Amino acid sequence: MGVKPLLALAQSWPQVFWIRFCDRAAKGVRAAPRDALIADSGPAGQRGAAFGFRQAMDSAGAMAGPLTTFLLLSWFHGDVRKVFWAASVPGLFSILLVWLVVREIRPASSVADHPKVSVTAVLRGQNRALRVLLGAVVVFSLANSSDLFLVLRAQNLGVQAELTPVLGLLFNSVYTLLSWPAGRLSDRVPRRYLIVTGYLVYAGVYLGFARTASAWAVWALMPLYGVYYALTEGVLKAWISDLVPSAQRASVFGVFNWVVGVTAFPASLLAGWLWQHQSPAAPFYASAFLSLTAAFLLALA
Repeated sequence: MGVKPLLALAQSWPQVFWIRFCDRAAKGVRAAPRDALIADSGPAGQRGAAFGFRQAMDSAGAMAGPLTTFLLLSWFHGDVRKVFWAASVPGLFSILLVWLVVREIRPASSVADHPKVSVTAVLRGQNRALRVLLGAVVVFSLANSSDLFLVLRAQNLGVQAELTPVLGLLFNSVYTLLSWPAGRLSDRVPRRYLIVTGYLVYAGVYLGFARTASAWAVWALMPLYGVYYALTEGVLKAWISDLVPSAQRASVFGVFNWVVGVTAFPASLLAGWLWQHQSPAAPFYASAFLSLTAAFLLALA
C-alpha cells in the first residue's frame, strides 16, 4: 500500500509498471500471514465464518473503491494525481490499525503439540487430504483464467462496453452478500461439499458463456459467478486451516497462494490462444471441463 501514492508522481509507463509490480508483490507477502492470523484468532468452529466475513469485506471494498474514485474525480475536477494522494489516506490508516491494534493470537499448545517442521515435510506426511485439495486447486486454477475474458465475451455477445461496470457491480454484490453466510454454513457442513458445489457452479457459468448467443443471458450468469466465489474463496482457506497445524499454516497458505499465482499465467495464455485460434466460446468450454475435473477430484477422493 505504501507504494501506491507514488503513482501520483509517475511520469512514464515503466514507473507505473514497477510501482504496480511492487504493489502486487506486497500482496503476495501479506496474504499468507494475514490468513494465518485469521485462522488462529478464533475457535475452529467459526473459521468458515471468519474467512467468509473477510471475503465479504474485501468484496465490499472492491465496490466502494470505484465509486469513491468516481466521486473524487468529480471533486478534484478530473485530476487523477490528487485521487492517488487521497487513496493513500485509508491505506495509511490500515497500516496503523495493523501496527497498533492487531495482536497475534497463536494457540499456546501449537508449538508444544506441533513442533515446527518444513512445509515440504507437511505435504509429504500423512496429510493426504491436503495433497488432494492442493491438487484440485492446481487443476481448477488452470481453468480459472482472467475475469477479463468474461468481459470480452459479454461484449462479444452484444453487451455494450459502458454497461460492463454494471456487470461487475452485480457480481460483487452477490459475492459480498453470500460470502459470510457461505462461510458460516461451512462451519456446520463438510467444507468439501461447498467447494465442490462452487466448482460445479463455475463450470455451469462458463458452459453458459460458451453456449449462449444472447446478451440477456450474461445478466443471469454474472450473479451466479458471484455465487461461485462466495462458496469457495473463504471456505478453501478455512479448510486448509483445519488440515494444517498452527505452526505450519502460514507456510501452507504461502504454497496455496503460489500455486494459484503461478497457474494464473498459463490459464490466461491458454484461454487467449483458444479464443484467437478456435473461437470465443472455446476457452469457456475448456474452463468448464477443467473445473468439472477438479470438482470430481474433491468429490471422489
